[in-house]
Amino acid sequence: MLSVLIIGTGGIARLHAEAYRNMGKSVRISGIVDTDRDRAAVFARKHELADAPGFSLYTDYHEALSKGCFDLVSICTPPPFHCAMSIDSLNAGAHVLLEKPMALSLEECDRILEAAEKAGRCVSVMAQNRYDTSKARIHRLISEGYCGRVLYAQAYSAWWRGAEYYDTWHGSWETEGGGCALNLAVHQIDLMLWLAGSIGELTAFIANVNHSNAEVEDLALGIVRFNSGAAAGGLGELLGSTVHHGEGQRLLFQTERAGLAFPFQITASRARTGGTPENDPETVAELTALCDRYPPLAVEGFEGQIRDFVSLIETGATSPFLPDGKSGRAAIEVVMALYKSAAAKRSVDLPLLPDDPFYTRAGLLEHAPYYNRRA
Repeated sequence: MLSVLIIGTGGIARLHAEAYRNMGKSVRISGIVDTDRDRAAVFARKHELADAPGFSLYTDYHEALSKGCFDLVSICTPPPFHCAMSIDSLNAGAHVLLEKPMALSLEECDRILEAAEKAGRCVSVMAQNRYDTSKARIHRLISEGYCGRVLYAQAYSAWWRGAEYYDTWHGSWETEGGGCALNLAVHQIDLMLWLAGSIGELTAFIANVNHSNAEVEDLALGIVRFNSGAAAGGLGELLGSTVHHGEGQRLLFQTERAGLAFPFQITASRARTGGTPENDPETVAELTALCDRYPPLAVEGFEGQIRDFVSLIETGATSPFLPDGKSGRAAIEVVMALYKSAAAKRSVDLPLLPDDPFYTRAGLLEHAPYYNRRA
């Protein structure tokens, strides 16, 4: 039985706790940590942990790691704490499941990865949107070559947030590390990289157009050129936003044979004489039938990823869906390149190397565009 420690009892921790509890006797939540003891106690009671044998409640994660013997640590805190908590947990011998974003800089991501390698432990960064049956089916269509090359990819992360959202730790470069690109669009960026391939060049604009109490962006646009994977040589488009009424997340991949979109849709065109288009229902039917051959995921969302991570720890079994520390880092690199491009007002090449100002948190804080700067 794996012993789990959950650090942080905010809203996202509920989903971790529920997923672990749904796994039955193979996993036991043995401890929770929150600096507010009363809040931690409420969380423990709500999830029926308080009276469980061997359960402990802590207000300091260092104490938890020194007193407990945990196989897996779920880190559900704001991102400024991710790096230190991950490294300390890995050094204590635990595997780490880390909420997004992985960290606030590429340097911090690399320190986490180095600690994991030295400790011989695994890191997974939450990217639960991979665990969706329609995305899984499209991933197989693309990765198995049924659609040809990806020519164009579009990832829209469109949300709406009122001013109160930025009255907390959100909205500051120091405490949030960025705006909608880092803390919301990172999900869509992960999916784009997973499905299309890596990015070699990026040009971006960011702005704060509607939140006077935030110094970070509430709107981000990027144009990318892919350099590997199914989309190698193709172009793509990124949107991050907290100004979109009605919200709406969208992914679109235009391939040689068809257009693949989420919410799930397959479209295809063929040429009439002269090259003008007409619908191609045969290709749509073929690709739809291929999708239907792939069984639906047994478990989706948070629980799907957590089950795969537990399976990796217990048996070493890998999954094509499970995001690791390197994929978490890759998404952060795209965001940092986006910030660099916006600040420099030019296109930038990836990867970002350790001597780049946007590799470190200090460099980001110095060079990032500020809006409505906080005192």
